[in-house]
Amino acid sequence: MILNGFNLRILALCLAFFVTMGNSFASNSVCDHKIIFLPQVHGIDKGLNVPLSDSDKLKIAESQLRILVYLKKEKPSVIFNEEKTERVLRNVVKKLKSKEITGEQFQVVLAVLGLNSIPVEDMSANIESLNAAQIEALINYGAVKLAILNHLVELPYPVIQDRDIDRVFGVIKAYINSDEYSASNAYPEGIAQLVYQERERLALKEINSYFRDHPNTKELLLIFGGNHNFSFYPDLFPPECIIVPEEFRHYWPGENRLSALGF
Repeated sequence: MILNGFNLRILALCLAFFVTMGNSFASNSVCDHKIIFLPQVHGIDKGLNVPLSDSDKLKIAESQLRILVYLKKEKPSVIFNEEKTERVLRNVVKKLKSKEITGEQFQVVLAVLGLNSIPVEDMSANIESLNAAQIEALINYGAVKLAILNHLVELPYPVIQDRDIDRVFGVIKAYINSDEYSASNAYPEGIAQLVYQERERLALKEINSYFRDHPNTKELLLIFGGNHNFSFYPDLFPPECIIVPEEFRHYWPGENRLSALGF
């Protein structure tokens, strides 16, 4: 059968249907392991020449607040986060937990790093109730880092190994910073393969390694960009065992992906 644009869209709709059905009955099906996937809008990675409008910043703040509220409520024990936690912050948090440094020393180090440990206890789901400093922190730090600074969650695990970062992100960043890039156009196939398929498969491989090394862990949290969809890789993880919470489904454009290579 020749797969023209119409047939591809029909296949995509069928896949989306089965993924949606999978999400609805996964809690009643047999899943040895589950991934709770929170789609997000996040800030621009360092080294990318992409300006953010006020509208973009508001979307980031709203998305990160939604995730922060979830973290405060659910307090997940294992998190895999798309955005890598800086090595120096990871080290100082570990020193605090092992009591090598005091809480006061921890705050001093944060100040040196330019990080403000903004309290999040009073941050509700209503973004209009937040002050300017809280909104700025959501945009610049993100929900996970704020949760770490407030000792709400353990340090997250990376979704990509250091050895793969330059190979994947080096090419992506070079393209986005080039004259060829336009936010309104689809990625060329080679770039799309890295942005979507390669990163998604690498993340699932990291998660599988964690489950293999921690047999008593049956469920973990994955925070990743909303354009991503991890249901195209049944060879790595059963799609019906990847759950997007209902309050996040409206903010998941990746649900409409046509294939592993994008929209």
